[in-house]
Amino acid sequence: MANFYIASSVLRVTEDYLRAWGRKSLESLVLWGGRETAEGDYSVVTCYIPKQQHLGASVEVEENSMQEILSQLYHRKQALVAQVHTHPPGILHLSDIDRVRVPIHREGFIHIIVPDYCTRPLDDLLRCLVYEYLREYLWRPLASEEIRERFIIDDHKVEA
Repeated sequence: MANFYIASSVLRVTEDYLRAWGRKSLESLVLWGGRETAEGDYSVVTCYIPKQQHLGASVEVEENSMQEILSQLYHRKQALVAQVHTHPPGILHLSDIDRVRVPIHREGFIHIIVPDYCTRPLDDLLRCLVYEYLREYLWRPLASEEIRERFIIDDHKVEA
């Protein structure tokens, strides 16, 4: 299983964007791009913010925006590594919509749900729900220990 070395700048941009919409009590999402290392891990180096419609307790990415991001990923020789989105207070689970409404269905793709509209710092992902895609809309929830081991926020370990 791959580890994810996350640049602090990616986490900062993610938190700022999600929190800004959360202050308006609206869900939002970002996408993380990264490069696969020789060891099969990922260096998460870019936070992509697609154009989206904020619909209160849900969010929809505009199709043209997703195509633009996929093009940017290709030109930067990056892979789409994760989707990160918020949920409102009191709702912390992977909904049926969350299971299917992701930009790709690839084994190992990560889906991170940030609680309470990201009102608390994203200094680690232990407050979040983290899921890994297996197959056919089946997602595996990651336990706290696995999140701690596999998601490392460390600029020194991120390969540009």
